Amino acid sequence: MFAHQRLSSGLGKSGQLEESLEHCRKAEEYADRVEKQNPGLVETASRRADIRTTRAQAYAWRKQWPEVIAAYNSADLIFDDIRKREPKNQTYVKDQIEMRAELADCYAATGLWPGAIRTIESALDGLAEVASLGPLLPEEEKQRLAALAKLEGWKRK
Repeated sequence: MFAHQRLSSGLGKSGQLEESLEHCRKAEEYADRVEKQNPGLVETASRRADIRTTRAQAYAWRKQWPEVIAAYNSADLIFDDIRKREPKNQTYVKDQIEMRAELADCYAATGLWPGAIRTIESALDGLAEVASLGPLLPEEEKQRLAALAKLEGWKRK
């Protein structure tokens, strides 16, 4: 599952969309098998979210925004479920923040400003959650400032 997802990522980044999507499909098939053998594992759900994010990134390379947005939204729903199941695991919070920032950029690329604003605000909410547990790391603070700048610009649209 992981190998197909990683291969898909590389292919997507090199512009080979069809091949990338084929490996996403294969990774999903492995996830389905794992789910049948061991239902409800958070690790399987996490891998599914990664596969959906990889699919979104492959479509983004081709600027196929409706497909990108659909794939990211699907991954976001998975992250929401994982976070309910493991609320103290900050890894999933941070993954979701990054994914939401990418999704917000996709909404902005299509001129869907309400979606961009709503999604970047969700990413900022996630960063506030991380900050409530301790100071943000330099990279997280950089991410927060970039999100705030985008939000300010997008609200003027």
